[in-house]
Amino acid sequence: GDHLQLGPDVTVDAVTFSRLAAAASGPGGDDAAAERSVALAAYGGPLLEGFDLAGAPAFNDWLAARRDALAQQWRAVAESHCTTLQATGDLRAALRLASELLRHDTLQEAHYRRAMALHAALGEREAALALYERCRRLLGKELGLKPLAQTVALADQIFSGAFDPAPALQAAAPTPAP
Repeated sequence: GDHLQLGPDVTVDAVTFSRLAAAASGPGGDDAAAERSVALAAYGGPLLEGFDLAGAPAFNDWLAARRDALAQQWRAVAESHCTTLQATGDLRAALRLASELLRHDTLQEAHYRRAMALHAALGEREAALALYERCRRLLGKELGLKPLAQTVALADQIFSGAFDPAPALQAAAPTPAP
């Protein structure tokens, strides 16, 4: 049959992102943060968002799997970069990225804890507690669950004024997968 091929001067954002993300996830050298930042900027959102091919279930299954793989790759790079931003003291940039992670996965409690800790470390106690309340309501409504003890403890520390940013920021960072 006939084949369709893109010209050599055509770039595909998903391919570019995937290549950059793979390079950024290697051993962390001096350029790792810059590489992650470039990879994150290249992410154009879900692959072919809103597109499906009627009557082509195999294509739609492939597309769903590719979307998921790219989204997981984006999350891994974003979480790693957020941790780096926290460690270097760029808390405002870390908070922007943590907020973006929350937009992509509104039920991931670790993202709430990270964003709460960042708000609190920036002196934004009310925003941190509002975020906890949002987490509590959403988990209850969507899953019939209460927040984890770790999340409740962080909210209590923020509420009571006992919040210590150093250990809380470290504990808020997700644990890397093995």
